[in-house]
Amino acid sequence: MQNKVYFKTHEINSVQEAMNIFSSDGKCRHIADTSNTLSDSYVFRGQKNKRYKLVPSVLREDEWENIYKLANDACSVTNHDWEITQISVEYNIIKRFYNLADKTGLDIPQVPLLRNSIDSEIDTFMGSLSLPTQPKEWLPDELYEIAGLAQHYGLPTRLLDWTYDYKVALYFAVSGIYNNKDRRADCVLWALNQGSFNLVNSEKYLCPLRFFRPSYHNNKFLSAQKGLFSTWKIPETGDLSSLKESNGRKAEPINRCPLDELIIDFVDRYIKDGKINPDDFEKNKILYQFIIPAKLKNDILTELGRNGYSEEYLFPGFQNVVSKLKSQGRLPEIQDELEIML
Repeated sequence: MQNKVYFKTHEINSVQEAMNIFSSDGKCRHIADTSNTLSDSYVFRGQKNKRYKLVPSVLREDEWENIYKLANDACSVTNHDWEITQISVEYNIIKRFYNLADKTGLDIPQVPLLRNSIDSEIDTFMGSLSLPTQPKEWLPDELYEIAGLAQHYGLPTRLLDWTYDYKVALYFAVSGIYNNKDRRADCVLWALNQGSFNLVNSEKYLCPLRFFRPSYHNNKFLSAQKGLFSTWKIPETGDLSSLKESNGRKAEPINRCPLDELIIDFVDRYIKDGKINPDDFEKNKILYQFIIPAKLKNDILTELGRNGYSEEYLFPGFQNVVSKLKSQGRLPEIQDELEIML
């Protein structure tokens, strides 16, 4: 993607650069400069393959059949491209997760919308999807906590995972070395200036991008990873009846655009309208993309481990201590394979 005033792509050239890029003497040290009001607000995301897009798991085109199964949804296959159908599927996944977790006595956030619908024949939210005149948006604020919990434990949602700690994100990026599919692929570290959206948000043109941090209480993984989530709010347009009838609002197709493209489109439009000054982001870009060559992943992973960023610390528990011991034994073999292939 072409660099802009507020967006920059950079390739990492060494282990030292990767480990220190946001430190006081690194290439992007201004992000770590706490004297700057925006510098404390960057969040980070690691992706194991540079070809992977910033698309929430529930919106990935190749996963829709599995997603429908998780929702226990009986919608016709021909409807899976409509946003209104997608919303109902996502809601059902979250509702089923909430119901089953509650039945097993797990500590879950209180969500009246879901609590009131568990044993009721009438589901308020699903019923609202049949009302073409009722304004709605997805994902609603009251589902943030439970959606974040579902996402963190592996269910597909409209959320993207981020962390306040760039070395956590770096670990997730280079840990693709353990995966045959991603081992030889370059990976990516994203840095997103969430504070910049305080500059572009107002009652006139509220950006759909929202961030939230679920409670870390009783969630040792999320706490260890310093995690938070983002979601791109969408207005719910159309209604279920409009898929079959002409008297409902027009059903809109699913927007599967990656987050970076959504942000760029949003900012470009408001720069064009004169509502955003691009010079505000000359130093503190809205978005950075750091490409990490596959040949550096093993050494970065080793260095991260020396700094306390490895699976036994990021996923505290006996199972992951054992997993760490097993993965350590594989690294020399994996490195030999990479040296042959790259």
